[in-house]
Amino acid sequence: MQIEYLKAAGVILSLAGTIVLAFRVTKMLEILTMAAKMVDTNMQVEAARASGRRDVPNIRMYGVTTHIKGVERLGTKLLVVGFGLQIVGGACTALSFFL
Repeated sequence: MQIEYLKAAGVILSLAGTIVLAFRVTKMLEILTMAAKMVDTNMQVEAARASGRRDVPNIRMYGVTTHIKGVERLGTKLLVVGFGLQIVGGACTALSFFL
């Protein structure tokens, strides 16, 4: 009876770890995409104004590093939690084979 619980716990924990890691990757890609778009917009405005087009508003977007630092902190926590869940899930599954 305990073996079935260990196998089920192993599968559930491994799946939860995989979901956490997938969420981490998705969140990091969202923030990095936004940061790249902000930098690109800044460069387009700068290039347009440098070429003499004064009708382009002189708008600058700031805060890219703040967003990236925030996602790095969150990403590290999610990385540890995700791999931790996968390791514990794998250990439960492996233990179920030896009992």
